[in-house]
Amino acid sequence: MSYEAYLKKQILGPAGINTMVIGKTKKSGTAKGEVLYYSAPFAAKVTSVLASGPKEVPEHPMAVSMSSPSMSMENGLPRR
Repeated sequence: MSYEAYLKKQILGPAGINTMVIGKTKKSGTAKGEVLYYSAPFAAKVTSVLASGPKEVPEHPMAVSMSSPSMSMENGLPRR
C-alpha cells in the first residue's frame, strides 16, 4: 500500500477528511483548491534540489490561504 493510500484509509478517512492529495513541488503541479504558498521577505535561502528553476529558494514557504471551506479551522479543529 502506498504512503498516500495508507494515510487516506487509516488516518484521514476515519477523521472525515476525503480530499487530501500529496502535493507537488512546482506551482504548475498545484491541485485544484490547494493553498497558495508565499515566502517571507526575510526567509533564508537554500539551494534548490530541482535541476530546473531557480538555484536558490526560500527555506520555509508559508501556506497563507485556505480556499476550501471544509478545511477552515474552528475552535482549533477542522470544520466538517
